[in-house]
Amino acid sequence: MKLIFMGTPEFALPTLDSIHRNHDLKAIITQPDKPKGRRLHLSVSAVKEFALKNNIRLIQPKTIKNNIELQKIVEEIRPDVIVVAAYGRILPMWLLRLPTYGCLNLHASLLPEYRGAAPIQRAIMDGRKKTGVSTMKMAPDLDAGDVYLQSAVDITKTDNCETLTKKLAIAGAVLVLDTLKGISEQNISATPQDDEKATYASKVSKAEMRIDWENDATNISYLIRALSPRPGAYTLINNKMIKILKAELRPNDTHPPKTIISLKNEFIIAAKDGALSLQIVKPEGKAEMSGADYGRGSRLTIGEMI
Repeated sequence: MKLIFMGTPEFALPTLDSIHRNHDLKAIITQPDKPKGRRLHLSVSAVKEFALKNNIRLIQPKTIKNNIELQKIVEEIRPDVIVVAAYGRILPMWLLRLPTYGCLNLHASLLPEYRGAAPIQRAIMDGRKKTGVSTMKMAPDLDAGDVYLQSAVDITKTDNCETLTKKLAIAGAVLVLDTLKGISEQNISATPQDDEKATYASKVSKAEMRIDWENDATNISYLIRALSPRPGAYTLINNKMIKILKAELRPNDTHPPKTIISLKNEFIIAAKDGALSLQIVKPEGKAEMSGADYGRGSRLTIGEMI
């Protein structure tokens, strides 16, 4: 099939690579380069790097909605399908209608659950044991299109956002190829979503990233995993931010939340109904280190409240 691909982050790469190997990929559309870091150097997306490496036509429009030039390009290509995987913007109606078989979106949840921007993070934060990927025919409303295929993926106790994203990306690439095969052979149909069962995965706010030690220890562990390695759940110690990238649950029967229980071999902080042993941390302005090393090098004391 003659395709255009739209995507931006690393999550999109397995699908993009599969399409490139199995279909007639005419162009790749990705987000413009964005300033990153303290010096605001322009950051190139993973999808752009793939396009340049494989000498595929690359388009980076600043806007889409009223972009006449982009519309002319897509009309000239006349794609059978536009495949979208984590592009990062809502597509206008003219683009949804232009391909022969519409726009096919890969979404990282079992729709209608977790529509929206942060389905992977929210699934981990909610303590879910399963999530998955869905392919759908895109519609104007957010992630509300009819669903072609779905594939479930287990969330293990050790999965964080990075590891689960990789598993979902690999599963998604297989699902997209299966969906395109069905569309090409005209033996697949899309099923409308049950809007009454829809849940929304909004972008994680800065306020949510801060750990509330009065919260249940298990819920805190979910938050840490959901935001690791980036952007990272954090706490304040001596008015300085420390990101917690990995932690393990520990028992706590007597210490009130926020109490430092251990510093020597483990850096353990009490929470409600448990405690967290900080395994990997990133103090403000410093490199990642073990929680034990941070605890030994700090001026904190056992029994102190953070």
